[in-house]
Amino acid sequence: MSDDERLFGLPGAEQLHREPAEVWESDIEPHLDEYDQEAWDIEEWTVSAARTHLPSAERVIDWILSTFDDVDEYGYDAFDNASRESEVESMLEAWASRVTYRMAHTLVATHRLTLVDEQPFLDGEPLYVPSGVDTSDEGQVEP
Repeated sequence: MSDDERLFGLPGAEQLHREPAEVWESDIEPHLDEYDQEAWDIEEWTVSAARTHLPSAERVIDWILSTFDDVDEYGYDAFDNASRESEVESMLEAWASRVTYRMAHTLVATHRLTLVDEQPFLDGEPLYVPSGVDTSDEGQVEP
């Protein structure tokens, strides 16, 4: 997961998408006949780091130590002395790297999706660029 990864969705949506086009394709277009409007707000969110959904290394160590009901004090002390937060932190980072879901964190923008001649536009620009169309300035010839 990159720091600039974003999620997009309609306001109040429980499930968000990786691209604004997915909001159009999944949440708006299939239900066009139910809407009495031609414009929708699409929210853009940052993604919270998966690590924030896991306990702290200190809490994991405390929990493990609290389960040592049948261990004598030498066993308890041996684990307490051997456990290092940095080692547990490495384990938690490995777990976080396996998280496949994404959670919205901070709302950073609200975009406007509108229909122009029945085609979706996002913030005044076509949502889809037809294939084979050069959108860069490099293909332009100066008059």
